[in-house]
Amino acid sequence: MLKKYEPKTTSQILGNQKQVAEIIKWLGRWKRSNALLVTGPTGSGKSIAIRLVAKHLDMDIVESHGDDERNKAELENMISMSRQQGVFARKKLILIEDIDVLENKRTLGKLIEESSWPVVFTADSYVTLPSVVQIKFQKVKNEEMFRLLKYVCSEEGMKISDTDLNNIVKSSDGDVRAALIDITVGNFASSRSQTANIFNVMKAIFSKSENAKKIAEKESVDTIMAWVDSNILQEHKDVESIAAAYDALARADMIRARIIKRQSWSLQKYILDTLIYGMPRKKRITLGYYQPPTRLRRNEEILEKIAGKLHISKKEAAKQMTLFSVILNEKVIDDLEMDEDDVRAVRSF
Repeated sequence: MLKKYEPKTTSQILGNQKQVAEIIKWLGRWKRSNALLVTGPTGSGKSIAIRLVAKHLDMDIVESHGDDERNKAELENMISMSRQQGVFARKKLILIEDIDVLENKRTLGKLIEESSWPVVFTADSYVTLPSVVQIKFQKVKNEEMFRLLKYVCSEEGMKISDTDLNNIVKSSDGDVRAALIDITVGNFASSRSQTANIFNVMKAIFSKSENAKKIAEKESVDTIMAWVDSNILQEHKDVESIAAAYDALARADMIRARIIKRQSWSLQKYILDTLIYGMPRKKRITLGYYQPPTRLRRNEEILEKIAGKLHISKKEAAKQMTLFSVILNEKVIDDLEMDEDDVRAVRSF
């Protein structure tokens, strides 16, 4: 759903139109040895805005992530690419995202100084760099977010009350991706933290951010482990990293099982430590959509099926799931045209 409703042009970007115009203006006046820093909260549209501006100006993007630059060879390769010019080549834009996770930011100075093309960085908050201009994105306003969600519901045939939509808007705290995922999984009465949501947690864990544990503590351990499990294969591609990631997840799960079996709640603090510090660092972080856990996706599917068959809303279907699990018999299964997976989903809802 996120890809489907992603803006396709700069004019479709939600809010921050002034900032988009400033990016275009800065690129038009760019001079060597100067860089642009675009800051703003997660989900405010920094990255998509830069990509759409590049598309609008017919520029190719050479893209990287702040975490890549811990590898000296990666940095040297980026600097080498930034120097390249060609008579008939299209203009380039060097984009390095999330430089606030970079341990040694001094290495970026060389890139700014030597690049033959505009260099643009993104970060959640201001980062001190030489010869850098800051453009600050703001959180998407509630009324703009509400209009977007209302439009999505209309397009998708979702029957969600304005009250529920407002709850999602408020809990998303200006994060468009968070709001859309809440609609996707039927989380109409979200208790999402105002300062950190599950996307922030996934991003922090997979990038091994210094603040990963602090951010992760705002979500339940069960939720974090389920989301990590659903995104390991998306974030890691080489066999060694995948094996290390699943090993960290398995060790964390063993601690959780021991806590439950022995009621040793003093061990709970070690679950996050084991998961976060055992997770291999990914060279390139996926900044877009994180896959929700399979169970959440399956719940969404069965709610849609029951709601459609009974001509009720998914919210109402969710309220009645306990009743459905009790009255589930062959006749109900036949009437609702449920398969074995549907039955399992209802019984484990």
